[in-house]
Amino acid sequence: MTILAAGGRGDDNPAIMAAAVSDQRLPFARLLHRGLDLPSYFDAADRTLAQLVQFDASCWLSLDPATLLPTSHFSREYGFDQLLMLAANEYLEDDENRFADLSRTDPPVGTLHRVTSGHPERSRRHATFLSPYGFGDGDELRVVFRDGAEAWGAAAIHRRSGTFTEREIRIIGDLGPVIANGIRRAILLGALSAEREPEPPGLVLLDADDAIDTISPAARPWLRELFDTTAATNDVPLVLA
Repeated sequence: MTILAAGGRGDDNPAIMAAAVSDQRLPFARLLHRGLDLPSYFDAADRTLAQLVQFDASCWLSLDPATLLPTSHFSREYGFDQLLMLAANEYLEDDENRFADLSRTDPPVGTLHRVTSGHPERSRRHATFLSPYGFGDGDELRVVFRDGAEAWGAAAIHRRSGTFTEREIRIIGDLGPVIANGIRRAILLGALSAEREPEPPGLVLLDADDAIDTISPAARPWLRELFDTTAATNDVPLVLA
């Protein structure tokens, strides 16, 4: 297997580039046959990607192909409050490299350093999130995972120092279809393995600050699937609020 070190020589050699991209798909293709549910797939994909491209933090999302709204998330480094900040930036603010915008580009991948011509401070996300959390001197790479025309997921990976190279951008962009297929398979596996009896509708009442005021017993199991259970907050997910 051909693996080039991040930032190493060969970034501009088309022959080396093509061989590297072809080989990088193999470990992700193997994940398709492991029968992983979605959290396990994201965990495995994140660890596999870290062997190919250096990064210090990441956030993975599954997306509804029809609306591009997130249906789940995975991150080892970011907690619930930080993920809410990223979601608010994605859906409520005008910024660079939003997933909805990237989903319409080919390939659907980009870095903050490149899109701002080396001036990431122009991005609101850089000012309000990346810089305060220690990534001000680094870079952000965002990618949407498409299978054909359908976007099944997305990821943002962050570096505390240094920028992503053109080789790394192209390799991650080329991984998109196989990772999209993996996300789709994991979602289907979860749906097929779920064994639920019909449940009554649940009721959630919110106060003026979008915190939970009242919740019915039937609503609790549904909310547990949406909440980060490790978070010490009563804020509801942005998709609900």
